[in-house]
Amino acid sequence: MSKKNNVISAIKSSWKDLQKSLTEFSYDKLAQQDSSFSNQVLNTLYEISLKEISVINNISSENMSNKKPLKIKSNKENIRVSFRNSLISLSETHDTLIKMLTSQEENIFTNNSPKRLIIDQGTFYNYLQAKKDISELSENIS
Repeated sequence: MSKKNNVISAIKSSWKDLQKSLTEFSYDKLAQQDSSFSNQVLNTLYEISLKEISVINNISSENMSNKKPLKIKSNKENIRVSFRNSLISLSETHDTLIKMLTSQEENIFTNNSPKRLIIDQGTFYNYLQAKKDISELSENIS
């Protein structure tokens, strides 16, 4: 397996781990929380997307500067829609990121490549931090 395939496979695995951690937040559980809690969850999703878009902009020749992640604020009445829209936006951004990485040359995936650092910061470390944040938030669910 090539270095590129290894990196992309590891990103996908890390992404799945992050998705599993999001299962702690059912619509019903979120609806029982106050708006500030829900907005912390939504802000975490926003930050993940923001970093993925940064990777796309730094690595790809196609700039996504016009693409911004959804910055959604929620109140108790619209948490279901807000959470769903945030997840859809995040999923679309992630799919774009994976497609872009798949189309890149093998050399950007070498360990000492400056672009590899950008990829790692916007994916692995981004997902690890988000997973940590989500775990902390899920501990606060009543």
